[in-house]
Amino acid sequence: MAIQGTNNNDNLVGTSGNDTIQGLNGNDTLSGLGGNDRLEGGRGNDTLYGGAGNDVFDLAYNQDNDVVMDFVRGQDKIDVRSLNIGDWTNLQKLITNDGQNNALITTFFNGDISQLKLNGINPNLLQASDFLLNIVNQAQTVDGTNFADQLFGGLGNDTLRGFRGDDVLFGEQGDDRFEGGSGDDTLYGGTGNDVFNFAYSQDRDVVTDFVRGQDKIDLRSLNINDWTTLQLLISNDGQDNALITTFFNGDISQLKLNGINPNLLQASDLLLNTVNQAQTVDGTNFADQLFGGLGNDTLRGFRGDDVLFGEQGDDRFEGGSGDDTLYGGTGNDVFNFAYSQDRDVVTDFVRGQDKIDLRSLNINDWTTLQLLISNDGQDNALITTFFNGDISQLKLNGINPNLLQASDFLLNTVNQAQTVDGTNFADQLFGGLGNDTLRGFRGNDVLFGEQGDDRFEGGSGDDTLYGGAGNDTYSFIADSALGTDTITETSTGGTDTINFSGTTVAVNLNLGLTTSQTVNSNLKLILSANNVIENATGGTGNDTLTGNTLNNTLIGGGGNDQLQGLTGNDTYSFIADSALGTDTITETSTGGTDTINFSGTTVAVNLNLGLTTSQTVNSNLKLILSANNVIENATGGTGNDTLTGNTLNNTLIGGGGNDQLQGLTGNDTYSFIADSALGTDTITETSTGGTDTINFSGTTVAVNLNLGLTTSQTVNSNLKLILSANNAIENATGGTGNDILTGNTLNNTLIGGDGNDTLGGGNGNDTLTGGVGNDKYLFQSNAVFNTSLGVDYITEFQAGQDQIVLSKTTFNAITNSAGQALTDFAVVTGNQFVNASNARIVFSQSSGSLFYNQDGNVLGTGTVFEFARLGNSDITLSSSNFSLIA
Repeated sequence: MAIQGTNNNDNLVGTSGNDTIQGLNGNDTLSGLGGNDRLEGGRGNDTLYGGAGNDVFDLAYNQDNDVVMDFVRGQDKIDVRSLNIGDWTNLQKLITNDGQNNALITTFFNGDISQLKLNGINPNLLQASDFLLNIVNQAQTVDGTNFADQLFGGLGNDTLRGFRGDDVLFGEQGDDRFEGGSGDDTLYGGTGNDVFNFAYSQDRDVVTDFVRGQDKIDLRSLNINDWTTLQLLISNDGQDNALITTFFNGDISQLKLNGINPNLLQASDLLLNTVNQAQTVDGTNFADQLFGGLGNDTLRGFRGDDVLFGEQGDDRFEGGSGDDTLYGGTGNDVFNFAYSQDRDVVTDFVRGQDKIDLRSLNINDWTTLQLLISNDGQDNALITTFFNGDISQLKLNGINPNLLQASDFLLNTVNQAQTVDGTNFADQLFGGLGNDTLRGFRGNDVLFGEQGDDRFEGGSGDDTLYGGAGNDTYSFIADSALGTDTITETSTGGTDTINFSGTTVAVNLNLGLTTSQTVNSNLKLILSANNVIENATGGTGNDTLTGNTLNNTLIGGGGNDQLQGLTGNDTYSFIADSALGTDTITETSTGGTDTINFSGTTVAVNLNLGLTTSQTVNSNLKLILSANNVIENATGGTGNDTLTGNTLNNTLIGGGGNDQLQGLTGNDTYSFIADSALGTDTITETSTGGTDTINFSGTTVAVNLNLGLTTSQTVNSNLKLILSANNAIENATGGTGNDILTGNTLNNTLIGGDGNDTLGGGNGNDTLTGGVGNDKYLFQSNAVFNTSLGVDYITEFQAGQDQIVLSKTTFNAITNSAGQALTDFAVVTGNQFVNASNARIVFSQSSGSLFYNQDGNVLGTGTVFEFARLGNSDITLSSSNFSLIA
């Protein structure tokens, strides 16, 4: 008969037959009376009376604390089949003495303890025959809860999953799989070939009966492939038990193998990862142990003190913040080194195989990198950088730092301009390949420009600035405390500048000092060498700028400045469009070839290089020159400038605007880049003013210049020139266009430059150089030939390319007409044979001279005149090298 209680406290009484009595909820009393009864107490603390007969008392999960008052051994049974228990050995572990010699059977599930007390039964006398055990052999998955559970596998090949809580898992019979989950779990394998899973966040599990050569530890969820790696995780717990330890998210997971000597474990006792695929293995913000497996993996530790194992494959390691330990394993591995990485260690770096990746730091230059590499004192290479006051180090165990090479690193190869900013604490910044701006802000910073034309703004703090290659600028706003900065440059490091243009108080800078110099009360500077920085720019204060032995460019800026270039070819630059003050330039006659430059000025300037008294350049600037014969050159701006030289060999560049240029004595040069609008310039020279030159070497469009004209002449669409006299300037140089250069009565030197040029020396003994291109050498006057035409020297005539152009007006005895081929031409072996020739134009092969043979072979009339000489006398001229014009 079936008798069922309620959810309240029930008193249920059976019959004399075979009854099934179910108490359900509540603290019930169940009495079987006669017959073979089955009593199921259910929830609550129940009291069970079997009565006469062979009774069965059910033990199940969530049964609370039940008491059997009259259990009879050898007659009654405890039914544990709902628990899945099939093994007497495991069941014995559940049986205890309640302290009053009563047998107490205990289990638990979902954190809820269930107990069955057998009153008056000595627990030591209980046998398997007193129980109904599970005899169903089938594979099943037995799942626990998020609280403490006791799970039983039974007879089949089962999977027991504890999930959370401190669980106890019994595999019993069969080849079982154990997944304890989180919590401190106890695992009883039982018979069979069992597998114990070891995973992250598993806490501290114990395998009580691991059998080597039969059971396995499954490490595949950790991604472990390598026995060498695993050996680093195995230790002795101090009681000769093997202890396998890992951690993730700051949570330690351990698996203890009771009774197993750790030294006897082998790879065959484990299930290792055999899947070969590339993957990204990510850690957390706490301590992690990560494993790469077989593939080409990326391991990212993020925060925490991580341990990363690459194992097989070409792996990439990104430790992140925290003190990380990196095991590369086999393969060509890459170890990233970045800011805020703290102190990482690579245990097995292989030179020529593995790489250190510095690209995130922007490092490009091996010279820079060598400054970061040191010896840790134990012959290990130590790479150190810092950012935001946080030191990052990468130690390469067993690697001699002196043996490292650039090929052991991945350096930045991206060439782009960027702004690299520091913080308010100590930073180490790197510029890379581009034209970069490095800003340290506060803190004692170290800034590396590396390649490119870089700009340095160290900010406050004692900064160290490494320029590297390129034309670098070191900028300081020294109106407030900056500290003591050190600038390191080399003689091959480009053309470099120290710039105070943003400073409003006075500065004092000497580019030739290597000792600490006080720039002003806010800044001290230390230069690595006295001849490495070329240029200096002042601010708006009364600055003192002193050069060195290099070719310095000094820009005073606003204020009454003192500028001294010393030796070298120095340039003093002014943008005199706004108030600059009264500046003094100190130079000596042995101080190189120096220049005053107004190329950035748009209003008119008036400069006399021969004055030593204060001169008004314009309303914005006055200049005082220390001597009247120490500065050679001057460059104007875009205004209508007046530039006057001195007794030296001056180069005057008017620039844009209608300029007045006067070199005075000395061999002066007037230079023009006539590719853009320059205006109408006037050059004033005298016949006693030295040997002077008009120079268009920087011009790419064609120019047309006649040194014998005093009226305004159009050089090209961008420039007109007025020469003060027709016999005052000797020389002219063309550009890369198809230029026409015409001399005067002086002995001119005309240089065509590139392009198809036409050079006509006019009267005088001229020197003509056509340069690259198909050039023409013109011999023409307004009258018949006379000796005042002179003998012109053609430095190198290219036959088949250049042409000698003869005017019929000048060489009227030539029998050919203008436009015809020159057949009235002969070549003789020496000058002595010229007079005997019938030809009017005769070339002497031995001397390279060209003669005008006015009367043919009529001897003794004195009518043979040399008018040109070729610099390459080995050439053989023919009539095709000549042209005839009217």
